Formats: sequence, C-alpha cells, structure tokens
Amino acid sequence: MKNIFPFLLFFLCVRLNAQYTVQNAHSHNDYANRVPFWTAYNAHFESIEADIFAVDGALIVAHSKSEAKKGRTLDDLYIQPLVLRYEQNRNKPWPDYDGKLQLLIDLKTPAASTLGLLVDRLKQYPDVFDRSVNPHAVQIVITGNMPKPADFGMYPSFIMFDGRPSTTYSPEQLERIALYSAAWNMPKSKSLTAADRTKVEETIRTVHELNKKIRFWATDDTPEAWKMLMDLGVDYINTDKINELAEYLK
Repeated sequence: MKNIFPFLLFFLCVRLNAQYTVQNAHSHNDYANRVPFWTAYNAHFESIEADIFAVDGALIVAHSKSEAKKGRTLDDLYIQPLVLRYEQNRNKPWPDYDGKLQLLIDLKTPAASTLGLLVDRLKQYPDVFDRSVNPHAVQIVITGNMPKPADFGMYPSFIMFDGRPSTTYSPEQLERIALYSAAWNMPKSKSLTAADRTKVEETIRTVHELNKKIRFWATDDTPEAWKMLMDLGVDYINTDKINELAEYLK
C-alpha cells in the first residue's frame, strides 16, 4: 500500500500542471522577437507585452531610449495587426477558439506624456480594444510608468492597470487592476527553501483572494523554472522563449 503514495503524488502533480496551456503564457519583451506579435499570437499566447516611448507624438516600441527608432511604432507592430485580425475573425482575436487576449503595455516615458497618446490611438477601434463594446476585445493593461492609483479614474474604462502586491488599492482602484505583477526576488533555481516558498505562496494567495491573477518577472526562463511557477500556482508564465514554452505547455 505504501508504494502507491508516490504514484498518487506524481499523478496529482501531473494533473495540476496539465491545467496549464498556452493561455497561461506571457510573451515578455515580445517586440524583441524576430517576428513581433505574430509569433506569440500564432502560438495562442493570451498575454503579450510591449514597451513604448512617446517620441515626438509617436509611440515607439523599444526597450531603451537609445533603441527607440522611428518606424517601429506600436501602431505598426501591434495595433494594426490586431485590427486586421479582428476584421478577419468577426471581432474575435482567433477564429478557431474563444480565447481572450491581453496586451500589456509598459510605459517607458511618463504617463502624462504617453498614456493620452495611447488612448487616442486605441479609441479609434472600440470593437478591438474596448470590452464594454465587444466582450472579445483585447484587454489593454498599463504597466511601467503608471499613473498614481488615485488617477486611474482619469482614463477610459477600457484602460486597465498592472497591480503591485505591495500597494493597497481602494475598492474603486482595485476594479481597474487587471492583474498583479511582481519581481522574482527569490533564488533563481529549480528549488526554493521552505521560507522562500512560504513568502511566494503568501503573495500568490493574497492576490488570488482579491480574485486577480499574478505573474512574476525576472524569473529563470527554463523548463525547471516554468514547472516551479506552475507548481506554485502562478497564473501567467513569463517567457522570452515563445516556441520553447509553447511546446513545453503542449
């Protein structure tokens, strides 16, 4: 009888990990891929991230100011491809299943000079970017240089924000939080000490009690790390290795 317990534990872990699919995948620094947007989109990733700078009235996609080159705009790399897909797919992100798509936009320049430009671009396509108009619309989530939580209400309701576990939000502000993100301040290994694991589990539990999802950035980008994050119950697996994670999750 005692030999059955290791088998049951293994079976339980397999069943828990089997709940993860590419819907739980987050394409971090997506614009750095050889083919931005389309690689993650075609893999059915449900969360994609792009960093933007406001430069002379344009929204430039880049990781640093020195990389901000005109011609690589958010409109060209993300907005127009999404508009095209929604036109082709009858106002859905994908034609073959009812997944929901999230676009995480990291503001590298101040919100005051960047977010207004972004809103002006997006509000031209309410069927694509406003879930009050189309329940299948892309969810826009702002991270990086976010406005103060007290200023969330200054922006249209289709603009949501990336929460921080260390910040306490009012009920009204919490309604504008789409998910929580946190830096991985733990050892980058496939195992954690009991104390470290308790800290991470407490953060995840606190976020889940708010009925929100969570992701960590700055984690290792390896199968061992992906498995650890899944074992912990992290909702989005952060990766720069789209094809490798997609294959792993299959």
